[in-house]
Amino acid sequence: MPCLNRHINESLKLPFGDGKHFFYKESACGAGCDGDVCEKCLKKSSVHGLVSEPYTAKSHIYGGPWYLKAVGTYGEPSKEYLEIAMEAQKKARGGKRVSGSTVAALVAENPDVVKPKVVRKVTKKSIVPDTTGVIDSIPSGFVESTDEPLEVEEVIRIVLKPFSHKGVTYWRDEEREKLYLNTKGQKGKYIGRWSDDSIVICPDSDED
Repeated sequence: MPCLNRHINESLKLPFGDGKHFFYKESACGAGCDGDVCEKCLKKSSVHGLVSEPYTAKSHIYGGPWYLKAVGTYGEPSKEYLEIAMEAQKKARGGKRVSGSTVAALVAENPDVVKPKVVRKVTKKSIVPDTTGVIDSIPSGFVESTDEPLEVEEVIRIVLKPFSHKGVTYWRDEEREKLYLNTKGQKGKYIGRWSDDSIVICPDSDED
């Protein structure tokens, strides 16, 4: 079977986007042997590993940890060179599956490189009865999660005042004329709107 040891030489160099710095196409020794590595390669120190293994941290071959960091500094190679590098990678591996992903190898061997955190923005609504303090609630359609950090984009402040009608006490949003039940001094269920000295029952929506 062919030797799986990766190797590089000057003919395999390809430029980054800046045209001044270089990386290498992947290539395997390919010499016939009984195992994974031929006798000649066994006598050398393996800097780049086997084509069936993840890239090493020191290897400057396309797709490895060093390459992925260098792209951010020297610029992404042209589409033409990327296609050449990917084709060389495919040819060198000869259909062999690599044990472990490139990203996993990058994080394991380069602890300073981490995946960016995703920040989701939500809108918080603060409903403030003037006698009971602040009540925070999240509008429907937004779900809090402990998986990702949340960033408050906007706070809507609504002041509710005590209001009575036909012997029943409510909380009243005078700006939008919305009424909520007064449940032991706390904001309760949305009832409807106050209009022309009467309550218009609108239990279907509290979003507008």
